[in-house]
Amino acid sequence: MKVGDLVTLSQYGQNLGTIPHQYRRVWHPDAPPLYGIITAIQDNLWAHLSENEQKKFIIKWNVDDLTGRTWHGRYFYRNDLKFFR
Repeated sequence: MKVGDLVTLSQYGQNLGTIPHQYRRVWHPDAPPLYGIITAIQDNLWAHLSENEQKKFIIKWNVDDLTGRTWHGRYFYRNDLKFFR
């Protein structure tokens, strides 16, 4: 993935505790599509992280109330995302 790619949440990403229920396609299959554009990719400088956690993806979503992977961080890891079709 690179800056400018159109993405959505993967099944794993939808199950994060910070994702509101209206964006979890499992619970609301009729919800409008959630998508976003990767605006930045940051290196995670901790040495002991898995390959998945070495990059933080900053996303500009089509909704305003999607916070991020954690309550205080507005980023996602690679396994939280998939390409939007």
